[in-house]
Amino acid sequence: MKIRELTKKSVAALVSIALLVTLVLLKNSTSVSEWIAINLSRKWVAVFGRIFSIIPFSVYELGLYTAGIAVLAVAVVLVKRLAKRQYVPAVSLLFATITVVFSCLSVYTLSAGFNYNRSEISLPGKDYALTDQEVRQYSQFFMDDFNHLSNKVKRDENGIVKCPYSFDKLNSVLQKEFKKLGGGYVSRYTPRGKKILSSWIMSQMHFTGVFFAPYGEVNVNAIMPDIDLPVTLAHEMAHAKGVMREDEANMIAYYLTCGSDDEYIRYCGYSAVISRVLSAVHFDDDLRGELYSSIDQKIRDDFNSVGEFWSNYNLFSKISNFFNNLYLKLQGVKDGTGSYVDDDVIIDVPVEDGSGNIIIESRYIYSDLQKTLYFLLKERATRS
Repeated sequence: MKIRELTKKSVAALVSIALLVTLVLLKNSTSVSEWIAINLSRKWVAVFGRIFSIIPFSVYELGLYTAGIAVLAVAVVLVKRLAKRQYVPAVSLLFATITVVFSCLSVYTLSAGFNYNRSEISLPGKDYALTDQEVRQYSQFFMDDFNHLSNKVKRDENGIVKCPYSFDKLNSVLQKEFKKLGGGYVSRYTPRGKKILSSWIMSQMHFTGVFFAPYGEVNVNAIMPDIDLPVTLAHEMAHAKGVMREDEANMIAYYLTCGSDDEYIRYCGYSAVISRVLSAVHFDDDLRGELYSSIDQKIRDDFNSVGEFWSNYNLFSKISNFFNNLYLKLQGVKDGTGSYVDDDVIIDVPVEDGSGNIIIESRYIYSDLQKTLYFLLKERATRS
């Protein structure tokens, strides 16, 4: 009887492994990934997201600790059985564990993994033909608007920006912002975020948010600075809407926050992209210096406050970065954690001079994020 049961468990383990391997192979096809993302993944997230949204705490967090305890329990039982030379029960437990683990990995692949190999998202302004003159003009507009907002946002007793909304209200505000994207590439369902109870540990890992697709659940760090909250929440919501690649989730978060009419939301969005604005002014060091010098002291205080906050949390940052980088590479993201950043670049281009000689000319290439950002700035400046 034990041998028959062991045989069944071994078959189940092999089937679970074969299923995951099949899904991983299918994930290499962009067309298959697109179909599954639209017809399966987003529906999974919408269904389970609505179910788990009823629960006020993070089910992901609870599941994480439960899984950790389960792993330890299995390891202890396995060691005990091997010590007692109960080899058949030990192998039976091992097969059962393999089945559960690979089945869970298959569920994750179906609900999230295929989204990593979708076609690229296209936002308004991504193909904007940005010129140096427009960068000059709208960089000044950006800084003027940023400084203006710094005097409008709510601040605490130390002069640091403070979220004017309850967390529930902030969710509603961002859900409304996401309606600007419509449907099509992104799902129409936008889950509400939850705060992680063990945010101290999350901070030590330098994590601000996490989306767990099998539960359709958006989770954020409850103690991070308020200036980071809207962008983080929008980033994780973008994942929940089927945009799993980090640079594209960032692009959506920046697009919605920087384009928002809400003063607090836009201020936080601006704070996340100011380095991209300054780097875009590559052609005029004096102007870049003037823009930097004109940054309001309140903004500088906010940035210093963020730096001070994260400097107090470094216990697990390197370890978490290693595993996050590994996870992204396993999902097919070649740059790993480097994919969070969509930077401008300088390339060498062979051109012909007036004498017919080929020379190498350096050219600055604006990033998609910069083009989208300046597209938004131009629209706002036009309306002002």
